[in-house]
Amino acid sequence: MFGLRHNVPPSRRAQEIGIRMALGASRQQVVRLVLHKGLATTAIGIVIGLIIAIVFTRAMSRLLFGISNLDIPTYAIASCLLILVALAASFIPAFRAATIDPSLVLHQE
Repeated sequence: MFGLRHNVPPSRRAQEIGIRMALGASRQQVVRLVLHKGLATTAIGIVIGLIIAIVFTRAMSRLLFGISNLDIPTYAIASCLLILVALAASFIPAFRAATIDPSLVLHQE
């Protein structure tokens, strides 16, 4: 039910990763692929969030006292914190993907 059979992670990309490993991808390349995908999604979210935050702080500038419209240190700290959280959250799936046995994944299909 949850991918506990044959140590296959419950992922839609398990077959893709199994094929990559069967064709010669190393575990390090698989970990890098999964981490890159997670961080790319996070980067897109941060850019969109920063744009929205800048627009709303300009609109709410009359309600903010003692804070400039464009508080760069706050945006930078929040962005770095989100990147660290995304990196930490991507490590578990990345290392689970690296332990996939290609023969078992390909055999299940």
